[in-house]
Amino acid sequence: MSGYDIDYTLDNVIMAELMEKILDTRYLEAIREKEGGTYGVSVWCFLAKYNEPHLWMDISFDTDPDKQNHLLDIIYDEIEKIIKEGPLESDLAKAKEIMIKDYERESRYNFTMMSHLQDYYKNGFNYGKDYINTVNSITGEEIRLMLKKLYEQRNIIEAVLMPARN
Repeated sequence: MSGYDIDYTLDNVIMAELMEKILDTRYLEAIREKEGGTYGVSVWCFLAKYNEPHLWMDISFDTDPDKQNHLLDIIYDEIEKIIKEGPLESDLAKAKEIMIKDYERESRYNFTMMSHLQDYYKNGFNYGKDYINTVNSITGEEIRLMLKKLYEQRNIIEAVLMPARN
């Protein structure tokens, strides 16, 4: 899934990451634990700035071909549920906690600090000063609206890889 017309700001970059973590949690519960349909669902969400900002979301999973359509329905149902009701507060709080812990741990490494310096000079993002406050300030309603904007653009590609037949 991909979308345009989303400003490249620190808030939106962080919201994309929060969406990723929230959907990871929803799919872990709905598809792995309730359905037993796969060992896990991988969600990757990233706001990139090339010629213009572009939001990407990739959702992938392995499953029995007979369960594929049912699990795809759950994938879309969870997105539509968040668009309608917003993310669960517990999922949002858990995502924020994970992001802050990851940030604090990774900020001790030179490669992370170099990346932060590049973002500061290229985009004006001051991770050292603004990251934790920005993560904590984002609301479920903001995430709901960003996911809605992405989903309503309907730039969706479904790819199904099947094993070779002998």
